[in-house]
Order: sequence, then C-alpha cells, then structure tokens
Amino acid sequence: MKIITSISLLIIWSHFLNGQSEFLDYRYSWTETYSCYGIPPYVETSRFTLDSISVKIDGRPFYEVLRSPTMTGDNFEGTGNYVSGLDSNKVYSFYNNEVKLLFDYNLQEGDTFFTQNQNDCIMIVGDIDTISLLNGVEKRKWILYENGQDYHPEYESGYAYWLEGVGNSYGLFGNEQFCQIDGCGSGLLCVHFENELIFNTWPANDSCWLVAASHNPTPNFIEVNPNPAFTEISIDTKDHLLQKVSIIDLAGNIIFIGNESTVDISFFPPGYYFLRIELENKQMIMQKFAKQ
Repeated sequence: MKIITSISLLIIWSHFLNGQSEFLDYRYSWTETYSCYGIPPYVETSRFTLDSISVKIDGRPFYEVLRSPTMTGDNFEGTGNYVSGLDSNKVYSFYNNEVKLLFDYNLQEGDTFFTQNQNDCIMIVGDIDTISLLNGVEKRKWILYENGQDYHPEYESGYAYWLEGVGNSYGLFGNEQFCQIDGCGSGLLCVHFENELIFNTWPANDSCWLVAASHNPTPNFIEVNPNPAFTEISIDTKDHLLQKVSIIDLAGNIIFIGNESTVDISFFPPGYYFLRIELENKQMIMQKFAKQ
C-alpha cells in the first residue's frame, strides 16, 4: 500500500463542545486529492482519520494519522505521522523524530507564522473570518499569505487558509506546501463527522472522491503553458475543440469561466489552482497549475 509521505505536516481538527475546541477526534474523517502533473501525470484520492488511542511522545499525547485508499474508509492503515492538540489553542506534529508547532489558534490579524517546512518561509495572517459548516457550526478561518508579498482582500478566495475544525486548504498536512510554487501537492476535498458531510470545497456533487481523475490522467494532447505562470496561461488541445474552461481555487471557488485558450491570471494571488477543461465530446479533464 502506498503511504503518502511527500505531503506536508498539518492537521487541525476541533469539535465544538461546551464552548471549547477539542482536537483530534477519531469520529472525523477527511478526504483529499494528491497530484503530480509530471510525466506520467499522477492523481489519487485518499481518506484519512485519527487513531482513537494515543501514544506518549515527550510527555505529550499524540494520535497517529490513518489513511484509506477507498471512499468507504473501511481499511485504514497507519501513516507514521502523529498529531497532538494538548494545548488548547495549538496543534503539533511528530514526524521523522521531530515535533513541530503546526498551528497556533492565538494568531491575530497581522501576526506571522514560521512554517518550519523545507522552504522555511514565513506566513502572515491577512484576515480572520467566521464561516458556518454544513451542520450549522461556526468556525474561524485564517487567511494566510507569504511574507514579502502584498495581500489583496478582494482576491481572498485564492489564498491558502486554515479552518478551525476542518484543516488546511492544501489538505491535511498542508503546512509543507506554503511558499512552494511547483511540484506535487495536495488539496482538501471534504470533511465528515460520523459520516455526515460537514465541509465540502468542490462544487460538484461527487467531489468528495475523484475516481475519474485517479484512473484517467491528463491526456498527452493537453498542454498548459507556462506552468508555473506569472501573467497568463495558454491551453493547447491540439486538434480537439475547446468548449469551456473553468479555474477553481483550493477553497473550491470557481473564479473563472470562459472558452478562451489564453487566460489572464495576472490578478490571481500566488498559489495552486485547478483547471477544468471541457472538450467537444464532453470529456472533462483536470489540470493543476501554479501562479507565481
């Protein structure tokens, strides 16, 4: 069984109970997609949950992250990643014999967070908002942008975010993808609590599992250049007629719809986006690109 080790190290779970945030509840499960658009391209979908039994590491209780390659999640196996939320407003990880602070719920607008990932970058809290999950529970949302860049509130949906009780827009361990502009990456699709859908990032009804994408990699005749891009992307479908192009951010928002083969992305915040291409035969193709 393939265990995803290249996706990063962040998980933030909370359960709203008696006015307090509880972390690391095994009743939660979340689904994410992991993609590498190289040669050949590779896409897979996985479901995750947490072990109900903790282990002590440096005197702190940690719970192992479990992974299942199936939608039903009836065959979870250990990943070797552990998380802990002993402190009421902080989440930690344990991986490769190292404990890291992954999230600090005390952060306020304008505060900085050192990722401690391979890029060793600093993220800034651009804004803190409140949203309602599908079950009506309100959770706080932290919008994050890279140090040294400008923050544009009007394009908030394109930035990475932390969502209390849900996780990171890049997936469970999205901390590692901050300041990354190319390569493989993950994205959060949806979250369940006791098998009830409470959060969904994608507009399609079947978005909690990308079965078609997992078994139908991007065809050779589709080219998206440049990738990563600064101001625009060009879509080359060869002899196939392009019917529609949609661009979706990591929060699941459709931020562009058109039928042009060249799309202006100069106003997009830096980060990852999904390109949904529809051809004349109604074939749907997903491609991932990065905006620098």
